[in-house]
Amino acid sequence: MARNKYPEQTVRRILEVSSRLFYEKGFEKTSIQDIVAALGMSKGAIYHHFKSKEEILESVAGQFQGEIERYSHLLADSSLTGLQKLYQFFCYALSDHKKHQRDQLFLLNIRDPQVTAMTVDNALNGAATYLAAFLEQGKKDGSMTVKRPQETAQVMLLLINVWLNPAMQQGGRERYLEKLQLMKELTAALGVPLMDERLIGLFCDYYDQLEQAGAGKEEAR
Repeated sequence: MARNKYPEQTVRRILEVSSRLFYEKGFEKTSIQDIVAALGMSKGAIYHHFKSKEEILESVAGQFQGEIERYSHLLADSSLTGLQKLYQFFCYALSDHKKHQRDQLFLLNIRDPQVTAMTVDNALNGAATYLAAFLEQGKKDGSMTVKRPQETAQVMLLLINVWLNPAMQQGGRERYLEKLQLMKELTAALGVPLMDERLIGLFCDYYDQLEQAGAGKEEAR
């Protein structure tokens, strides 16, 4: 077998094509053979880099974590309080259109068990690390009265990634807005006075974009 001179390009291509198929067909309904056909590669070429479809999904999820790390510069910004850093983190994430495109894969396929497990794991062990650091600083500088930063960060991300997931909503935008108001009350009760009208507006814009993407996906079927 000829040696692959560009393994990184091959891996990137496998992840790009797999991500598109997972989004279009759903993770469970996408087979390795579907990926093989779309890539024009042999199964052996894919299995050389990934042992299974689940491992491909894990690597795709790793790219999501890389997107979150784009905001790590906030941790070193000494001019902001912990609460201000947390606020900026959400403003950046909710306004980042590139991130929105990646989010569509996971959020609009949340009903796939494997995707759900991956989403929960990322919420508990991925972005929560950054949120907990902001909460810890806010606790120290007095901008927040949060008692348990790590656990609070995990709860917030589970609420956002699952409970507030547009793909899980029933009742439309008005129902979603009601949930955001409750989110505001819950986070304030946890000592994190984060949600204001601007941030709620960004959440609604994010909802609209993912809802539109979901509708387009259904029309394409």
